[in-house]
Amino acid sequence: MNARPATVRPPSSAIEAAAADWVTRCDAGLTAAEQQIFQDWLAADARHAEAFDRLSEAWAVFDRVQEGGAISAVLAGLERRARQRRTRRVQAAAAAAVVIFAALLWVRLDEPTLEPAREDRSRLAVNDRIRRLPDGSIVELKPGAEIAVHYEQADARRVTLVRGEAFFRVAKDATRPFFVESQGITVRAVGTAFSVQAQATAVEVVVKEGAVDVGRNTATTSDANPLRLGAGQKVVFPMMLLRPAMRVPGTTAATSATTAAEPAAEPTVETLSENDLEQRLSWRDTREVFSNTTLHEAAARLNRQNITQILIKDPAVGRLRVDGYFRSDNPEGFVRIVEQSFGLQAEDLDGHTLLLRARP
Repeated sequence: MNARPATVRPPSSAIEAAAADWVTRCDAGLTAAEQQIFQDWLAADARHAEAFDRLSEAWAVFDRVQEGGAISAVLAGLERRARQRRTRRVQAAAAAAVVIFAALLWVRLDEPTLEPAREDRSRLAVNDRIRRLPDGSIVELKPGAEIAVHYEQADARRVTLVRGEAFFRVAKDATRPFFVESQGITVRAVGTAFSVQAQATAVEVVVKEGAVDVGRNTATTSDANPLRLGAGQKVVFPMMLLRPAMRVPGTTAATSATTAAEPAAEPTVETLSENDLEQRLSWRDTREVFSNTTLHEAAARLNRQNITQILIKDPAVGRLRVDGYFRSDNPEGFVRIVEQSFGLQAEDLDGHTLLLRARP
């Protein structure tokens, strides 16, 4: 009698890793082809959908708690729910999934003893995509974008968006407001996150966090009524249209080569849904993938991209290793996750520096 061929089932760890990858890819947006591949993967095994749903919930939770400062409470709540649903052995696996795919955290002590160096804030360029400004503000550049930085004034911070689109995360400084200028439109902020896109026919501003004032020449006293935008709002300022000059009979080209300007249309303001906001800013790569990465290196990579800095003084803590997918724009969430996973302790030193150390 012929034996029935054995069914090969992928191990749970492989499913978790694949589900984690799909969660982050879906967060960034799928193409039509990728969407079909994703649906085929879900249909291939019932465990795929279960793992994807569980990790999607964890991903969404940690994306939301940063602003509310409730990540510790969320971790505790998720741990209680896992304890009610599973045995202690399965709890450990669920808890690892809950901490954003950090299921393969482990310790290795073969790295050199190094203390993370503080970022040199006089350097503007971190890489081709992300720049740290002298005050600690972060600029993410869409491919093709260009900015010029003007920090000469003692009472203001100014950046010109020459072309393209850039996303700004502004370090708070009430004494030095932050201005982004592009094509006659100025955005004024103190501490917030927003994007500015310079188009041929319009300038668009999208606010992700906080609030900004936007208008034509809002950096001068001539603009008395700038628009106030809050989180989730978008404004589009149409550019002034120029009509070609008309030659006047009996005049030379030099005297008649002037253009006539048509008044620009009024700006339009729109409130975006959370999904629309994420899709609008989906060009940003908001994930970091760590593979057998020391906490020292992971902190350094996150520090290059964020205003909040992670400081590790203890070499033993710096040698701990992490594996998984994390939000690159949520260092606070990363620190809380590492605290829970390794039994560490974080101390807020000055409002924008988190010291990560072993518990006493």
